[in-house]
Amino acid sequence: MLYRAYYRQSGAQLLQDALALVFGHDYDGADPANRLALHNNFARFKASVGAALARGMRSYDDFARLSARPAPLRSAYLAGCLAQHVKPKPRVLDALQDRADRAITTLALSRIHLQDRGLGALLGILPRLSHLRELEMSGNLLGDPAVQMLVPALRFHPTLEAIDLSHNPFTDASLEDLLGLVRTIPNLRRLHLDVCQLSREGRQMVEAELTRPRSHCPSEGTLSCPSDELKGLQTFSQDPI
Repeated sequence: MLYRAYYRQSGAQLLQDALALVFGHDYDGADPANRLALHNNFARFKASVGAALARGMRSYDDFARLSARPAPLRSAYLAGCLAQHVKPKPRVLDALQDRADRAITTLALSRIHLQDRGLGALLGILPRLSHLRELEMSGNLLGDPAVQMLVPALRFHPTLEAIDLSHNPFTDASLEDLLGLVRTIPNLRRLHLDVCQLSREGRQMVEAELTRPRSHCPSEGTLSCPSDELKGLQTFSQDPI
C-alpha cells in the first residue's frame, strides 16, 4: 500500500526516502559545522546499511528469507511514519526498541502530542501486539478521524482490556466508532473518556454499551453473537490505567 499509494511504483524514491529517514534519526546528530563528525557519522551509516544489504542480497534465497520475516516493530513504525509524512515519536521508538510482538502488554502513549496522522503511523503495529492489555493514549490531540482508525486496527483483539482516550478533542461524531470499539473487542473492560468533547448523552450511550452483557464472534465482520454473561466489566473511571 505504501508503495502504490505514496510512491506510484517509484521504488528508488521509496528507498531514498527511507534511507534519509534512518540517517536523520539515528546518525545525523553532529553539529552541521563539524564536517569531520558528519563524515564519520555517514561512514557508520554506510557501513550499517552495507552490512544489512550484504546479509539479504547474497542470493535470491537469502533475500526471500529476509523479506518473508515480519519487520521489527520499530522498523514497521518508522515505515508508517514515512507513509504518513510525520516525525517519529522518541517515546514510541523507545517502547518498540528490541521488543517482540508478544512481549508488549502495555503501550503507554500518553501526552506525546500524538495527532491523527501520527496515530495512522501506528495502525500497522497494533494488530501485531497479541498480548496487549492496556493502551494508554490520554492527553494527546486525537480527533474524530483517529477514533475511526482505531476500530479496524483493534477489531477482535484477543487480550485488550483497557483503553484510555481521556483528554483528547474528539466529539460526538466519533460515537459510532466508540461503540464499535466496545462491540468488537471481546475483553474490553475499561474505556476512559474523561475530559473529551463528547456530550453527556454520548458518554452515557458508550457506558451503557460497555456494561451490557455481551460476547463476541471471532469471525471477521461480525459485531456480536447472542450474548452470554460477561463478568467484571467496569465503566469510566477518573483513575489512570
